Amino acid sequence: LMQQVVPELRQTIAINADLGIFSRAWCVAELVQASVSGIQQDAYIFSRQALDANRGDMRLYAKLATLTVASCNASCPADKDFILAKIPDLSQFNLQLQVLIFGSSGLIGRHLLGFDALFSATRTAFRMESIAGMLKA
Repeated sequence: LMQQVVPELRQTIAINADLGIFSRAWCVAELVQASVSGIQQDAYIFSRQALDANRGDMRLYAKLATLTVASCNASCPADKDFILAKIPDLSQFNLQLQVLIFGSSGLIGRHLLGFDALFSATRTAFRMESIAGMLKA
């Protein structure tokens, strides 16, 4: 593994305003694989407003909260089939994906550079409450 050869290896993740990286099967697979492999990940988001619960538009957050690798796209259907075939347990992969995004060490948690931990935790809790309300409706 590259992590053993280059222990200081890091993955830098650029996240655009529409969170498009999370809609691509290859990108999601590589993010999860890097996380599982123990590679440090640093996320940079175009605008923190994209995840601001006070904007009133929870669609982007809902997109992340319900994200599965099977719901992602690929330029070629064969690529998506190839990626999905390489994942032995889709449920476990999707759980790892959610932890990667929302976990205490996740991309939207302390590794989302530019956000302080308290702000991030408060916003995440508020968003979860809002999503729960949306799902009940």
